Amino acid sequence: MAEPRQSSKDPQVPSGFGKILNRHGYGLQYSILKVAEELYERQRSAWALEVAEFPVMVKGVGTRIDFILRHRSRNQLLIAECKRANPALANWCFVTAPFVRSGRASEDLFAELIYIAGNLSLQSGVKSLGYTSEAYHLAFEIKTGAEGDYDGSGRGAVEEAATQVCRGLNGLVEYYGTQQHTAHKQLPSNWEMVLSPVIFTTAKLWVSNVDLSLAAIGTGEIDPNSAELVSKPYVIYQYHMSPGIKHQLRSSWELRPLGEVLDVDYVRTIHIVNANSVSEWLKFASNTWRDS
Repeated sequence: MAEPRQSSKDPQVPSGFGKILNRHGYGLQYSILKVAEELYERQRSAWALEVAEFPVMVKGVGTRIDFILRHRSRNQLLIAECKRANPALANWCFVTAPFVRSGRASEDLFAELIYIAGNLSLQSGVKSLGYTSEAYHLAFEIKTGAEGDYDGSGRGAVEEAATQVCRGLNGLVEYYGTQQHTAHKQLPSNWEMVLSPVIFTTAKLWVSNVDLSLAAIGTGEIDPNSAELVSKPYVIYQYHMSPGIKHQLRSSWELRPLGEVLDVDYVRTIHIVNANSVSEWLKFASNTWRDS
């Protein structure tokens, strides 16, 4: 006969356990997955769970992708990172850089692409999923006035989350690369897969149309009154990946201007979504991007 289940007699144990769970963000991760599953089952979203906590490695560093969603009708995966923001710094603010590269006439939605090349090898590249006039390049965390987590992330939380989701994305490309010797046996010659990174966060998202090029050249300072902020449910963040987290799958090499190298090899569009807007964003992302 099984012994009756016993609960802790120390009231601090369940309290401390709950706090630890919250700080690690697992509640956020699985509540988002529940919303995604319900939307998919009601046919209000095209994104279904592929796998959660998927282990990958890039440049010798191992990590786990929080979860991956697969599109119902096209070869596209969402590589998701869930970030519970430190309550003390839960205002994430984004600014557009007035200059990024020479010759870029528009802001593409840059996604990672892997595909079967003409010689039946697996190669990598970039795919534009459309264009936007509302892309942002610089990110900052601003105080909220709330009490923070004593061991929570400080400033640099956006960079940390962006690095993590891109490390997961590149690790997944590395995983596919290890399978390339059998790719021509399992996949059609025109096969390709699009990988798009997304960060779901409890942070409140803000954008500013401040023109940084108007800063006083003698001090480098802008007029504080020109830095107005507008709240957004989600933000398009053009993230420049470090070579230290870039996968090593072969790409079609040619001598290109540095601006093209930047776009093809290093800039990836990360969609950053406030957790209260998960339903809205999943429905948006189901239908508005180009078919792959």
